Amino acid sequence: MEELQYTFWTALLLLLTGGDPARLNPPPAPDLAGAYIAEQVQMGDSWGVTFNIERAYEAAGISINDTLTWQFLPYDRIVNWYDPYDQVIHLAEMPADDQVTAYWDNWSRVLTRGDWDWRGFFVDADEAREMARFNQFLLGAHEYGHALTYRFDPGHVARADDEINCRELAADRLAAGLLEELAATEPRFARWRSRYGELAAAINGEIDAALRYDVVDYPALDADCRLMHVVQPDEDSMTPYASAYFARWQALLTTDLPPLPALYETYLFSHWRAAQVPGAPLAESVEYVDWIYADLTGSYERDGRTFWRLPGFAPDGRLFVMDYALVQGDDTVSLALLYGPSQGKKKPVTDDLVLDLDGAAFFDLTAVLPLGPDRFLAASSDIWGDADNVVLLDFRRSAAGWSHRVVRPLPGVQNAETRLSHAGPGSARLDLYQFGTDGPSYWLLYRLDLESLAVTPLGQQPDRPYAYAGQLPDGREVLVDSDDPMVLLADGDAAPIRIAGNGLQGFKDAYDPLAVEFAMIEAVTVLGKTIRLLDYDPIARQFSVRDVILK
Repeated sequence: MEELQYTFWTALLLLLTGGDPARLNPPPAPDLAGAYIAEQVQMGDSWGVTFNIERAYEAAGISINDTLTWQFLPYDRIVNWYDPYDQVIHLAEMPADDQVTAYWDNWSRVLTRGDWDWRGFFVDADEAREMARFNQFLLGAHEYGHALTYRFDPGHVARADDEINCRELAADRLAAGLLEELAATEPRFARWRSRYGELAAAINGEIDAALRYDVVDYPALDADCRLMHVVQPDEDSMTPYASAYFARWQALLTTDLPPLPALYETYLFSHWRAAQVPGAPLAESVEYVDWIYADLTGSYERDGRTFWRLPGFAPDGRLFVMDYALVQGDDTVSLALLYGPSQGKKKPVTDDLVLDLDGAAFFDLTAVLPLGPDRFLAASSDIWGDADNVVLLDFRRSAAGWSHRVVRPLPGVQNAETRLSHAGPGSARLDLYQFGTDGPSYWLLYRLDLESLAVTPLGQQPDRPYAYAGQLPDGREVLVDSDDPMVLLADGDAAPIRIAGNGLQGFKDAYDPLAVEFAMIEAVTVLGKTIRLLDYDPIARQFSVRDVILK
């Protein structure tokens, strides 16, 4: 408990307040931060070190990603990486006391065929242990440098023509900046930093000349990161890749880098601001409406079947969830469904509803539209276009129980994704995604009559990253972007304008709605001049209902 309290209070000391992720002049991190992280390195506390790597970057004035996770690998894994799609850092654990020998033996064998004599390099066993753990700290800081770069400048790889060295330099530079700031206040980091430059030179010096990269001055490398052409490695071709890493670090450790806030501005924030969707101060605030202590997405097992959850808002703003399971045959699918309020018990709707289809292998339910506690719609999609049409399911509850209608309103229309949204009294909006065969992909738009379930074509729309969520009373469309979470307004053919959310995935409040961070916009509806959405707090691991209130 004492250790937990220490970690907690240190995190509070490191954490900066404020909603602007690009604030460049935060107060300096307390000296305690460097001392405590150094102690964690010496103890080999992998979880504590990675937790505080994030907080140390954040303390220098940047917004970190609350949804990112760390996955620890066995200590002897040399390959570490960041997955920008799943937002997971894969990092080898710090070696335990009795694993240090195997750790350095492995590094010497894999990178230099055993030519680097680590026993002769380190002063004693204590230094070998400390430097092994410091090496993992630095690799963790490097991988988090990747995470920050992909977060603020996702186009950096393409802009550098996919040059591996450019991608790696971006991460190394941030890690080196972090290390330089820690070393300025904590003697242990200063000692490790100096020694790491010698270690990088020693290992690189034992790599075969044909596979070795020579050190390039940092200013030249900064001006043209393509000076070192590096190939992406695998487990059997790490040597040249590692040599480039050590060469970059030799250059970085002999350079007086700008402070981290300046590095953020030059290499991250400038690109982020240039790519941001233009915003306008049309929202007054973003308010919390409810916290939901239940699972609303994902899957679970029940009675030998896998059930999936789809949440949605009713027209009055109440949140409901449909749980469904399906068993696919060749040309049939059997459905089981439950339905109910988000924080209440889900009641069975049907246990074995069989649908006849022309191709069922990729059939799925991908949209739900709650209409209240006693009625909801569900709609199908088929990612490969095997099913011959869209299936709409209308479920209603009376005193006799649940009944249903199965409607196929668009014979012959195939779709890879379906969206349902409210469109005023008596109507809904049905959007169907179409893969472009001879041109760009697009959406077919329909108005759905809620009584007859007949559809009226509204035209088509080019594919874009925003999903339609509803209309304001003045006719403007409300759009949401779930990948770069934000809420937007569209007026006719004009470009959408961002009104809430800064486009960074996170879970952060701010006085300015344009600086708020949303983690995962799972459902949304429009209630007059209020836009209600379902978000997820990855720290508390619970969902929240948030309202964007317009001026």
